[in-house]
Amino acid sequence: MRRGPSGPGRAARAALRRAAALGLALGLAACGVAGDDYQRAGDMVLGALGGDEPAAPPPNYEQVAALPYATLALRVEVAQPEGTPPALLAATTRLEGRTWYLDAQRRGIGLTGGRLVGTRGMAQDVIGAPLQPGDPLAGNLRPADWPAETLVIQRRRDGLGDEKTRAFACRIENAGPEVVELYQVTRPLVRMREHCANVRGAYVNDHWIDPETGRMWRTRQWAGPETGYLSIAIIKQLGG
Repeated sequence: MRRGPSGPGRAARAALRRAAALGLALGLAACGVAGDDYQRAGDMVLGALGGDEPAAPPPNYEQVAALPYATLALRVEVAQPEGTPPALLAATTRLEGRTWYLDAQRRGIGLTGGRLVGTRGMAQDVIGAPLQPGDPLAGNLRPADWPAETLVIQRRRDGLGDEKTRAFACRIENAGPEVVELYQVTRPLVRMREHCANVRGAYVNDHWIDPETGRMWRTRQWAGPETGYLSIAIIKQLGG
């Protein structure tokens, strides 16, 4: 009986194909592609980052950071235990202040600044998050400038298609500086915690913020009772 390729040989070939796709995507971007060509280049990047070869090793930090796209690593904690390789997502669309980071199957998350404002392909999708004036995470505020409290609102769609809106009052805590691991690199950041609650329940969001720029580099945010927590690590920031 004939068997398909397996083991180290298959992994090596998959890695080579992934490297070739990354190189082609970089070459197209360097040539200044636009419009439909830009979308096709983006698809190649997505395919290279989130390909369908389970035996292939993930690209390293240098490969991902070299891409001309903002990128992040995402782990859905309920489905991917600690230690599970994260999904690598690329920024593909910016719409009404949201930046969408998606994989090759167009699953992923939407962020405004560092605030989670949408999901696609989750157990229960966040379809909106009306931002409050002065939201420190959406506004990239430095830790020293964060308020003592904020309001977080999420609109979610359940399995039956019904929309539900939930608002949570959040008390903010500055938990101090930490050296934080992102995707194969570390950064000195400040951990800001949101202790959020309403009459239905409570949760805690953790955000690791650059003390000088206010940019979020790592975050753990609640996406609803079915999806649970999303762990997000920025690899390359939007705009460099």
